Amino acid sequence: MKAQVSIPIIIGLIFGNLDGGIVLSQRTPTTQNTGQPIAQMIESRGSVEVRKHGQSNYRTARVGETLFMGDLVRVAKGSRAVVRCTSNLTTWRVPDDGVAWGVANTCSPRRR
Repeated sequence: MKAQVSIPIIIGLIFGNLDGGIVLSQRTPTTQNTGQPIAQMIESRGSVEVRKHGQSNYRTARVGETLFMGDLVRVAKGSRAVVRCTSNLTTWRVPDDGVAWGVANTCSPRRR
């Protein structure tokens, strides 16, 4: 009898913690970005958009723009965006699939 009660509770806890997000999204602090940038947009061709943490709208990405934890980048099919991570200076070509990609999914913050 106990197993029948605990299974719905466990399932409820699992779904309650999913936060309704997409697998590609990231959990971010609730405050506006005040930390160090984790990346910089080094190439933007075609339809490349950025949504800054805490904002609801996307806007056109700019080359040289700094990116922080919680920022999202979205690249339309046939467009191109390349981001340079500040922690190790590696570059990341954001997929042109129209999906919002969290910058922190690829570029980790610098360790102190």
